[in-house]
Amino acid sequence: MLWRAPSPDYVLLQTPPCVPSFAVCALVAFLRRAVFVVDWHNTAHSLMALEFGTTHPLVRIARWYERVAGSTLPRAHLCVSDAFRVHLESEFGIRGAVVLYDRAPAFFKRTSVEDAHALFVRRVLLHTGPHTT
Repeated sequence: MLWRAPSPDYVLLQTPPCVPSFAVCALVAFLRRAVFVVDWHNTAHSLMALEFGTTHPLVRIARWYERVAGSTLPRAHLCVSDAFRVHLESEFGIRGAVVLYDRAPAFFKRTSVEDAHALFVRRVLLHTGPHTT
């Protein structure tokens, strides 16, 4: 598949996860002569720290890997807020990340209880068929 598929212009990685995604995507981008882009939604080590604590060895390794691989392997960076862009710059040395705000478009609206119920009823009927008694 790696050789038969047409070469992409970009290899896009949405993170987290980061291990071993950074290395794999960088290798594929290199072999296919594509631009490796990371779309940062959070840092993997910070999510791991919620479960294990910031001093856990796996969290420390993940932070190191994410900082080194994330700042050296990709050629471009996207992120979800200006605050996160500042964090990437100050903590990882990543400069020039483009901010694309992660929010729903204005035309999205909250689903009413009645519409949600009708949707679930249709889904149940689709998978089980009508019940007869």
